[in-house]
Amino acid sequence: FGHSAGGKLAIHLALRLQDIDRRPVRVFLSGAPVTVPRSRFLHQLSQDQFIQAVGERFGALPSEITNDPEVWSLFERPLRADLEAHETDDAVPCRLPVPLSVISGSRDHVVDIREQKSWQAWSEYPVDYETVDADHFSYRKQPKAYLEIIARHLIFQG
Repeated sequence: FGHSAGGKLAIHLALRLQDIDRRPVRVFLSGAPVTVPRSRFLHQLSQDQFIQAVGERFGALPSEITNDPEVWSLFERPLRADLEAHETDDAVPCRLPVPLSVISGSRDHVVDIREQKSWQAWSEYPVDYETVDADHFSYRKQPKAYLEIIARHLIFQG
């Protein structure tokens, strides 16, 4: 399962498993963009610009994180590293022998549902597309909707 930038991480893991003659039963992608606009890399911005840009793209970070220098120092580096990995990923699509399920939120203003159709380039199987009544971060607030989809697809595969 990979959400948002974690979608590409899940695909990279599936690619790596294939290299060692293993493969997941299915890869689940949630609110995961296939491509990233190359116009402005967030991970390269100054601290204030970074906080503002992350808030604009993904939603405001909690003030408990950004207003406490000690907490921010623990949070900033991994967030920048995640964004750098996502923003600089140049993997070329290859059709993995793994089924994909793509979960989109109908109220997701971060990732366009239409853009997620491009995940088909990454699987030999027809991609299963699911839409839930959710925003970009609902997988944390409403995990049941996501878990039901995951369970249904795993049970169906038997």
